[in-house]
Amino acid sequence: MKNYLVHTCLIAFVFVSCKNVKQEKDDKDDSDKQTVTSSLEPFSSEEQKLVVTTIEDSYNSTEFVIKYNNYIEFFNTYDDKVRKSYANYLSWVNQKEINGTTNLKSKIGLPLEELNILKSTIVHRPAIKKVDANMLLVYKTAEILYNTIVEVDAYYKKGIVVPVNENKTKKLHIKLLEAYRNYFSTFDDMSIVFYRLQDDVEKYKKEKYKEQELVVQYNLFSAINAAEAILNEIGGRDVDGLLTLDFTVINQKIKELRAAYVALEGLKENQDLIVKEFGKPMPVVTNFTNHLGNILMGLTSLKLRIANNDFDYGKDHPNIAADGSPLKLELEFIAMVNEYRSIN
Repeated sequence: MKNYLVHTCLIAFVFVSCKNVKQEKDDKDDSDKQTVTSSLEPFSSEEQKLVVTTIEDSYNSTEFVIKYNNYIEFFNTYDDKVRKSYANYLSWVNQKEINGTTNLKSKIGLPLEELNILKSTIVHRPAIKKVDANMLLVYKTAEILYNTIVEVDAYYKKGIVVPVNENKTKKLHIKLLEAYRNYFSTFDDMSIVFYRLQDDVEKYKKEKYKEQELVVQYNLFSAINAAEAILNEIGGRDVDGLLTLDFTVINQKIKELRAAYVALEGLKENQDLIVKEFGKPMPVVTNFTNHLGNILMGLTSLKLRIANNDFDYGKDHPNIAADGSPLKLELEFIAMVNEYRSIN
């Protein structure tokens, strides 16, 4: 089961599937606060440092939403492709398919277009100083990895005509592994910084919903955030991991889920209020609360399975996800998120 990080922009909805990154450092220094600069040109030798506003002031701007969504799209897709590429390369090496390989790139190649989009996004205004700087490092290591894959692919294609050199082969192998490792390291470092930005956006939006008394949107958003936190706690645990699962955070988030569920159940038939907030009737809110209710029941079933050490999901699982399984929770969450996306 994947971990999910779900955040909404002020205009567009963004859905992120990615790994949990523990924040090992709690930076309290004012220098760690996000700032927007008048310009940030990470591909030039000089970075302009003039601070003109705080990042929070830009959350409502179309420019910020475009940049933020582009970052999340990259976050959501590219890292999975790199990890698949890495796994395929190790498999290829272990199977000793070196001689005669004509198209290694088809096994481990990475898309260049996504890197080009990331490059243009980094210099897009508003500049988000710490995130942009870390994304730039990711871009640079991803570019090196891309070029190294091209180099290795060309070497083995040449080997069809000219026998490969054992010493050269070893050097390229080490070079490629180092390129993968450097990418993974910079991506993980960037993730810590980006998670902080996402948390700030989440807090900002919830406060705006409160200020504007948008109670339906507030509770929808709260339910998404609480469910996300629960799924991140459950993570990709196997049976042993589930048996040792600490429910401290999960129980707190379940309370938030129930509060949102009760509120939305009382609000979903209030079409006047829904029209006021969304500009049109929203039967989708009912579908959203149905999935939310299923998640709450699924969490109860999961607790019972853990208490009874009962993880026999039946012969139809995973094709038909069993009640009380992490997979069933994941599927209900995805369905709930899709309903939320259709609302926003």
